[in-house]
Amino acid sequence: MAQTKLAEKARENGLKVYGSTLLPRVGTTGYLEMNEKERLKFNEWIRNTDVFHHVFDFEKVVRNPEHPEMLEFACDRGDHLHPSELGGKRIAQLILQEIDG
Repeated sequence: MAQTKLAEKARENGLKVYGSTLLPRVGTTGYLEMNEKERLKFNEWIRNTDVFHHVFDFEKVVRNPEHPEMLEFACDRGDHLHPSELGGKRIAQLILQEIDG
């Protein structure tokens, strides 16, 4: 996997490598059901790999708890892809909490 090779090379050069989950995107232009399956597969890999120094689970702080394949309404900028200001704040708070914690 190309991501793994890049991460390993960065680590070999003394860099810390961080990963993050992909955000839900149901409802976006051009969305296909197979995209969701691939996103879920990728997020599972991100959460369970040992390639990164740390993984930020952005999905968990912006997804709709009742429909996890979608952004929470308040966290959706309106295009069902990019987080709103609140979504961005939640992501930033997660990073600060996990780096400082």
